[in-house]
Amino acid sequence: MATHYFEMPAASGSATALTVTYTTLKREVGYFLGLSRDSDNYTAAQTSEIESIIDRGYRLFLNPPTTKDEDGAVTAHVWRFLFPTTTISLTASTWYYDLPSTFGNMRGDRLYFAADSGYSPVIIIGQGQILDLRARADTEGRPQYAAIRPKDPTGTAAQLFEIIFWPTPEQAYTLTYSYTKKTARITSSDPYPVGGEEHGETILQACLAMAERYKGKTQGPEWTMFLTMVQASMIRDKESNSASYVGDMNGGLVPLGLSTRPESTVTYNDVEYE
Repeated sequence: MATHYFEMPAASGSATALTVTYTTLKREVGYFLGLSRDSDNYTAAQTSEIESIIDRGYRLFLNPPTTKDEDGAVTAHVWRFLFPTTTISLTASTWYYDLPSTFGNMRGDRLYFAADSGYSPVIIIGQGQILDLRARADTEGRPQYAAIRPKDPTGTAAQLFEIIFWPTPEQAYTLTYSYTKKTARITSSDPYPVGGEEHGETILQACLAMAERYKGKTQGPEWTMFLTMVQASMIRDKESNSASYVGDMNGGLVPLGLSTRPESTVTYNDVEYE
């Protein structure tokens, strides 16, 4: 019996005077490098240099240094505010659908129908399993299994993904799921970093730590301050996005001749597929 945790996103609000934005980061990094606080006076070369530092600082915040848990095991923190919940609309006779361009990977192994539908969740399995099922029974009905697969890379854009279903939907459905979101750069046109105001100062400190390395080629007090601040941010992230529901989500119907095992093994007509 599997137990699933639904992580609820922290409440978000509008920007305030204390919100850290692209302008804040550009100004503070520039000042740290010895420029004025009036970022409008920076040259194109200075702006490019500062934006490169901001990119590195933002990546550092999004992928913070590993830590050790209470048992001494090394862990890598994944920010829970990068787990948006969205919906996908299915149409009759179509078995594959594009996922958002920001899709990184699926959170959990279920997609959910409307709460009042009475339908069991759609279970995520391997794409090879879906293709095997389609080869053996290319039928239409309420989707019960799905798989994520990469689309053909173009080399001119980021990797995209799609989701495939079995059976092929026989009518329109709307499914809800959560995923890990790929994050865009902080720019003048997209000035707000992820995480909201409570993590803004940590993001700024990450940028200053990168500016410190750029300026002095060493890790100094700005890096030490970042390590302290990111630890506090990770604690707040865990607390503000703690699991709000615990329960068994395995209940429901399984199509005739098809069953699942805890290891995501699928059995069809007494033949196992992994």
